[in-house]
Amino acid sequence: VALATFGMFMVFRKFTAAGGIYQYLVRPLSEASFGAYLLHMFVLIPVIGALQGKLATPFAIAACAVICYVISMFISMALRKMPIVGKWICG
Repeated sequence: VALATFGMFMVFRKFTAAGGIYQYLVRPLSEASFGAYLLHMFVLIPVIGALQGKLATPFAIAACAVICYVISMFISMALRKMPIVGKWICG
């Protein structure tokens, strides 16, 4: 466990504010995460309703988590692009 923790620390230490991974992946997801947290309950109920009875329970749980995450992040990123309203809604 200690070696795995040290390895992950070294990987994350390579991320810099000037790096491409940070600029195009980590930062946008980080900025939209609070909005996704606020929105995910609005997305969760329709997704559960759409998946109910179509997949086995373990697969439905995994699919629901991924679908809710993607939709919530997309909505949060779209709302953040609105000039005034985005800062008030998504932080």
